Amino acid sequence: MTAVKVKDLRFTYKGGKKPALNGISLKIEKGEFFAILGPNGAGKTTLALCLIGVIPHYIEGEYDGEVVVNGLRILEHSIQEVATRLGLILQDPESQIIGITVKDDVAFGPCNLGLSRDEVLQRVKYSLGVVRLNGYEERETYRLSGGEKQRVAIASVLALKPDILVADEPTSELDPIGKREVFDTLLKLRNEEGKTIIMITHEVDWAVKCADRIGILYDGRFVSVGEPREVIRELGEEGLRRYGVRVPQASQLYFRLERYLDGNKSPWITVEEAFSALKELLGKKRGLKEIMARGRELVKSTGEPVIIVEDLWHIYPGGIEALRGINMHVYRGEHLAIIGQNGSGKTTLVKHFNGLLKPTKGRVLVFGIDTRNVSVSELSKKVGYVFQNPDHQIFAPSILEEVAFGLRNLKLPEEEVRKRVSWALNFVGLEGREEEHPFKLSKAERQMLAVASILSMKPDVIIVDEPTTGQDWMGVNKIMNMLDELKRMGHTIITITHDMRAVAEHADRVIVLQRGRILHEGSPREVFSKPEILMQTYLEPPPITLLAKSLSDSGVPVLKDVLTIEEAADSLGELLR
Repeated sequence: MTAVKVKDLRFTYKGGKKPALNGISLKIEKGEFFAILGPNGAGKTTLALCLIGVIPHYIEGEYDGEVVVNGLRILEHSIQEVATRLGLILQDPESQIIGITVKDDVAFGPCNLGLSRDEVLQRVKYSLGVVRLNGYEERETYRLSGGEKQRVAIASVLALKPDILVADEPTSELDPIGKREVFDTLLKLRNEEGKTIIMITHEVDWAVKCADRIGILYDGRFVSVGEPREVIRELGEEGLRRYGVRVPQASQLYFRLERYLDGNKSPWITVEEAFSALKELLGKKRGLKEIMARGRELVKSTGEPVIIVEDLWHIYPGGIEALRGINMHVYRGEHLAIIGQNGSGKTTLVKHFNGLLKPTKGRVLVFGIDTRNVSVSELSKKVGYVFQNPDHQIFAPSILEEVAFGLRNLKLPEEEVRKRVSWALNFVGLEGREEEHPFKLSKAERQMLAVASILSMKPDVIIVDEPTTGQDWMGVNKIMNMLDELKRMGHTIITITHDMRAVAEHADRVIVLQRGRILHEGSPREVFSKPEILMQTYLEPPPITLLAKSLSDSGVPVLKDVLTIEEAADSLGELLR
């Protein structure tokens, strides 16, 4: 039975110069798990809005084609009718959360269905348990972290128990284990309750593992639809990259080693598949010697500390201990990654570095100055902070005014303002768009604009909170390469991220937070070689690191603390020759 049918769907936003959707045709069967991949701006969210009827009932534009959801023709039925059959989790949780408390928000939908009080409370308990928010019922939603808000949004839709669940980037702000739990939950809903799952995601390693089929959406069209292995085989590594899709690490390794694989033309798509194949191949070899990884190692910093944190505590109203006795240094010229589960205190910690928060106890020294004795405006000359959500930072009516705002507050000459604005916009790729309104940019572009606003101030230290959230493969590469370039220019970089691949490839040092304390610190190689410690804070190493460790633990002489595809391919290639 067909759950969703889309026939020759075309849509152009009012005032748009080209179609956002340009001839989409698709059938999704009842009980299917279908994942939609593609770059930002490909039309993924537009398609989701068409499925529930927001387009064309609320958002105007040129609309043509047919969408049928569980037998309902979207053009002939209201959103309220469609919503009884299809639930939509939005990409931005703040546009979906309306309750003052977590319980109020999750209960809102079931209450509007006219359910009994006991049934509503049962659904609230079930949904919060699914997303690991038991005990958060009375928390005020505006006090939650970005990841916690995302989990509340997921719970609110789960509480409605729709037959079809459309999830638009539901894991973008979650920690790695949180991502695993969401995918596991969606699989459970499909397997045990027969739900139809349509997921829009950049989490390709999980998508290919969980989905029955995937579709690559590019420039308003599906360029490939099929079983994950078929699509990866058809497009290859270069094709996936060309269409803005991050290649699964298991598949990347397959393509690097293909010439050694005895004519095997079936790409690996999961770590488990790669492990089984390599174990069998290497088991036939004799006299193998351990190959050492040749990747970069941590160079111990010789720079002086630019930020010193001494016994830092921060207690929010209500007695919530967000930070509990933090002691740490940040060294000049390093790239420090701060990682940890949602709510572990990462954002709270870095907000002390530019004075947005003051210590409850202890102290923070920035370039030798106690942050309690200086204003935020003074600290901002030394420490720039790019918010997790760029929309919390952007307010000006044009791109030019946004980037110039801080500079004019510094009373710089207008000629210097124009010079810095031009340099910053050119650096992030927004040159020539000075007069555009910021909120006409994509979220990825708004992230770049927020970075430009900070860069123009030329701070010594640049903090970027979740720089890769919601970014496609090209966006992740662009941002992380930009941070590498800023480091080469002499800036100290601090990133908060859940993207373990980015940490492995770009960070010099890693600090792991758990419940407001430092659980572990060291180089990426040191940190990722201890998955049992990471698990305590709902993190896990990149897939390629897990694969290397599994091979090493099973007796294959490959170094277990591999960080990158290049390291793994080099060492395994030598063993397979």
